[in-house]
Amino acid sequence: MKVTILSKTDFAGSGHKMWEALSRKIDAEIFVGKYRNKYKHGVRNVTGLLDPWDIDRAQRSIDTSDIVHLKGDWPPFDGYMNLRIMHKPVICTVAGSLFRKRSQCGYEKVLPKHFESCALKTAITPDLLYPEFSSTWTPSAMDSSDKKNEWERSDPPIFVHSPSNTAKKGTKFLMFVFEELKKKISCEVVVLRNVSYSKVVEDRKSATIFFDQFKVGFYGNASIEAMQYGIPVANWISPQAFEQAKGQLSGCPVITAENTVEAWVDKIIQVLESDMEDLSRKTKEWCEKWHSYESFSERWINLYNTVA
Repeated sequence: MKVTILSKTDFAGSGHKMWEALSRKIDAEIFVGKYRNKYKHGVRNVTGLLDPWDIDRAQRSIDTSDIVHLKGDWPPFDGYMNLRIMHKPVICTVAGSLFRKRSQCGYEKVLPKHFESCALKTAITPDLLYPEFSSTWTPSAMDSSDKKNEWERSDPPIFVHSPSNTAKKGTKFLMFVFEELKKKISCEVVVLRNVSYSKVVEDRKSATIFFDQFKVGFYGNASIEAMQYGIPVANWISPQAFEQAKGQLSGCPVITAENTVEAWVDKIIQVLESDMEDLSRKTKEWCEKWHSYESFSERWINLYNTVA
């Protein structure tokens, strides 16, 4: 089987990780449009696909593929990234703000009905699995299996937050949570800004708890990057995400609470008083089950076989 992946933008590197995981098992290629790679994620075939040589190379890959896989919030059509794609089965995996509804802090510029021509529709996070769109959750990939659990309890506890976008991450709200926590317990708060991606990944390992997203309604790539080392993570997971996951979030160790300052303060204190060694172990296990390259590629190969 051969699959060509197209991603107009790949800001968090999820498309590149998708290609890395799949290419270990099948013939896969990826072409990515020009974008601002601020955090220096892994990249491959990053072009605007405007140069004739680039178009020809990508088109040849598509023409010899069994499936075209679009990663991003743009619906399929001939001319997508200046390429013909509709003569092949097209899979679309939505991932972000263009598709997310306004009620969930998204832009809602692309609607589920725009994907009707897809052979398969999936979402990277279950908060995007709107009933009128799809019920197939396909979590993002992380090359985590060779990573050791590096979590250690610290006294006082260290709370780490690394906002790539403070508005989307709910950083202002989180600062209120930290202020109230400091009134009740001794703790250290570390907010990572304007540092390299590699340093952010390394510094998260010092966290007793890593705090990620508190507006979107599910955990993001930063959480998975922490999970792979067994670092417990805190995110607001919306009731809608739980409902749309249809039981797949059963046993999820991500720390979550009602999205009020009081509820989060109570929750964090409760977690600190619990068996956090067990929480760390379950966090690492969750990452392996849902996000490791091995589980990712197995999940997707099974889905590809239903389409090709």
